[in-house]
Amino acid sequence: MPRLTEIGKYFIIVYLLFLFGCRQPTNDFKIINTEKFKISVPKTWNLIEEPREDSFVGFIEAPDLKFRFDFSENGYANHLLNSEQEYLKSGEWELGCIFCKPGVSYNHTPDLDSKIETHIPTTAQKKMYPKADYIADMTYDDSTAYVPIKIPAEIKAHSIEQKSKGAFIIKTIWPKIP
Repeated sequence: MPRLTEIGKYFIIVYLLFLFGCRQPTNDFKIINTEKFKISVPKTWNLIEEPREDSFVGFIEAPDLKFRFDFSENGYANHLLNSEQEYLKSGEWELGCIFCKPGVSYNHTPDLDSKIETHIPTTAQKKMYPKADYIADMTYDDSTAYVPIKIPAEIKAHSIEQKSKGAFIIKTIWPKIP
């Protein structure tokens, strides 16, 4: 039987937490009450807190699994994997832009003379840049550079769902192949 990867283990524990978190505890379960959330887990699972000033961080640990959480009421807890759209908006991919004009910020502080648009490559662009997942049309003054963007493998390997509930953002990440 193939071994589970770390990501696969995290997926399984999240699934188990959701599965068991909705049930009433039995003799084989206990309730972990952190004052931020309550969850029913098997008795062999333990809460391990990490000291932080701006968020509540820790693990729920089982014999062979570890579920990490980072809870913040101040919005500081997003050390999670970016989605494709978040990665594109971050401009992180710009660091490798050999076509960019020095001193011009296309993405972060656009001025009237610069703009950036990202899109799926056209058929012709796909032939020119076979590894590109997106193309950035980076325009400055009257010239445009077409920059291939490759989404990192770690982002591609995960499904990422983001929802809002009141003042909270709920981001759920799970591997596409458990």
